[in-house]
Amino acid sequence: MKQWIAERKLLVVLTAVAVLMVSLTVLFTLVSAWRSPLPSVPGVDPVTMPGSEVTTTLRQIQLRTQEPMITETESRPTTSPTSPPTTTPVSITFDDNNLPIVPKKYYSHIAVFLDRQIVVMYHTPEEDGEPIPTVAFFCSTGTSSMPTPKPQDKGLKYFTVGDRYRVSKWWSCFVRYPTQFYGDYFFHSIPYELTETGILDKGRMKAYAYSELGKKALSQGCVRLSLRDAKYLSDNSYVGMPVYVYDSSKGHELIAAAPLPPLYGSAVYAGWDPTDPEGPYKNKNFVSFGITYNANGGTGAVPVDKYRYVPDAYAKLMDPPDTLVREGYEFAGWSLKQNPGEGEQLLAPGKQLRITSNMTFYAQWKPGASVPTTTPPETTPTEPSETTPVAPSEPTTTTSAPPTTTTTALPPTTTTTAPPPATTTTASSEDPPAEP
Repeated sequence: MKQWIAERKLLVVLTAVAVLMVSLTVLFTLVSAWRSPLPSVPGVDPVTMPGSEVTTTLRQIQLRTQEPMITETESRPTTSPTSPPTTTPVSITFDDNNLPIVPKKYYSHIAVFLDRQIVVMYHTPEEDGEPIPTVAFFCSTGTSSMPTPKPQDKGLKYFTVGDRYRVSKWWSCFVRYPTQFYGDYFFHSIPYELTETGILDKGRMKAYAYSELGKKALSQGCVRLSLRDAKYLSDNSYVGMPVYVYDSSKGHELIAAAPLPPLYGSAVYAGWDPTDPEGPYKNKNFVSFGITYNANGGTGAVPVDKYRYVPDAYAKLMDPPDTLVREGYEFAGWSLKQNPGEGEQLLAPGKQLRITSNMTFYAQWKPGASVPTTTPPETTPTEPSETTPVAPSEPTTTTSAPPTTTTTALPPTTTTTAPPPATTTTASSEDPPAEP
């Protein structure tokens, strides 16, 4: 019995020792866990921290017991204090015309300087930055009698770009790449003559107007540019883009205008804008045809067609002058053959033909009355008779029809030097000019 009690005492002591050791181990573990540092969180500046969406992630925290404990924690994106934004300069390349190739809406505004007859497109790097002149063009603005409008004269700070087109037909001309900036006022190409067919002929540019770009104000209020520059401005402007018109360039930062190629005197080049990529100046494969007229036995002057025609263009046959005659015959029409066959249809003046090569049209004659020879009538002397003088109060008057006034699209006889006087414009946006 005593032995059993002794064994039981030993078992109790061992059990107590074991419990004590386990308790110490657990206590040590808890103390160690409590003393271990928490995961560090980077500091966040509450001023610069964006209001980003809070995301929830699961992280494993490894305890000394080697038992993974899964906890749910919030993680927020952290940002460091930011410096003021900097503008990254745009790398600008140049096209075949040596004009800048820029991103869409790169230019901030357009300015027209009347004293220099130039148009400048500006780029403003940032909202409060200084405008940088990037490209400039020679132009021709309105004359003193029909000036280009200025925003301040209309109670505005600036005009804005509106509609843009490829071709527009006016009362007396065509214009290409018109870009509206106020009412019926546009940036556009040099005007082109109207054609009998009503279709634009790119070889009928009014050359005198091209030669005055950057020199004289010749338009009736619009701003004329070369075809190259009108297209560039149209392509790189946008609706709502500010347009300023200044009398003086003083105090403004400018840039040299893009040079313009000269006009050539050859008939092949006549009527073509030297900057037109389709024309003979820039297109090495350019082909054009001419039309001539032959009197074919008649005497006197024949019509002269001064134009050149691109392949498949249409031309209108001209009327014979009154001086083109043939004694004993009447003019019957034109033919591509000098001696057409019997019954072959002739071509009447005014007919439109498609031009596919150099063409000669021969006058065709039919028998008719001989050309009368004018001889002075014979006069016989008569006895002088008494005449009753007319009283001064009853003068004899001869009435005649009023002369017909023909208005042609020619430059004004008087030109104005830039800048034109700073006067209030009289042109009305409701009454567009006949030749812009």
